[in-house]
Amino acid sequence: MNACNPYRPRTKGKIEKPFQYIEEQFVKGNKFDSMTHLNKAAEAFIEDSNNLKHGTTLRITNEYFTEEIPYLAPVKDKPFIITDLKERKVSLDSFISVDAVKYSVPIEYVGKK
Repeated sequence: MNACNPYRPRTKGKIEKPFQYIEEQFVKGNKFDSMTHLNKAAEAFIEDSNNLKHGTTLRITNEYFTEEIPYLAPVKDKPFIITDLKERKVSLDSFISVDAVKYSVPIEYVGKK
C-alpha cells in the first residue's frame, strides 16, 4: 500500500477525517474486554456524538438527519449489475481514473491493466 503524500487532499482528505475523529475521541485511552464490549461502547459513542452540535454546520446531527429522512431514496434490494466494464491502466502513482475521479489501487498493479 502507498503512503499518501502530506498536504495532498486528492490522496487523503475527507475520507480519512471521520476515522481520525473516531480514533482521537473514542479509541485512544479506552480498553475493551471483548468485541461485544467494543460494539456497545461504539453504539453509545455514536449516539452521544450525533446529539452534539456539529462544529461546521452548528446543528445537531440527529435533528438534521430527521429533517432529511423524507428526501432519502431507499436502498435498492436488487444487486447492482455492471454491464459496461472498461479496462484501465494503473498509473505510476498507483491510481486509476474513472470518469475523471482517481481511485487508489495496490502498488503491485502499477503499469498493469
